[in-house]
Amino acid sequence: MARELLDYHDEASAAKRAECARRAFERAKGLLTSSP
Repeated sequence: MARELLDYHDEASAAKRAECARRAFERAKGLLTSSP
């Protein structure tokens, strides 16, 4: 039980990190393209 919860938490945090990274990448890309 605890092991399953731990695995789920790892997956959730990994997904959250990926989402944060993607968002940061999109923001950086937007800054690069908006600057002359």
